[in-house]
Amino acid sequence: MRRTAHHQRAYHWVKWFATLMFAATLVLVGIAIIRDGPTLPDLMIAALGLLSGGGWALMWWWPILRDRKLRRLNRCLQCEYDLKGIATNAQCPECGLVP
Repeated sequence: MRRTAHHQRAYHWVKWFATLMFAATLVLVGIAIIRDGPTLPDLMIAALGLLSGGGWALMWWWPILRDRKLRRLNRCLQCEYDLKGIATNAQCPECGLVP
């Protein structure tokens, strides 16, 4: 799926919120474990926070990391066609995407 500029702007805050919640869960549970020792409820909260927060953060950061990798390898962002030897502003011969 090709993301538009509107899509990237609209969900920009969600990406940062998910990352912040993931980090906050790590910090708060880490403080509780250091203060009281590792209790079962703290470990359960930590596991739940890591799974949910990490999942959200990964869901929003993965497309950005994928696009960076494809640009670095000089591949089309939509179909991953190898664009070596093609002008940088030319459209992709496979799918027609213009960078």
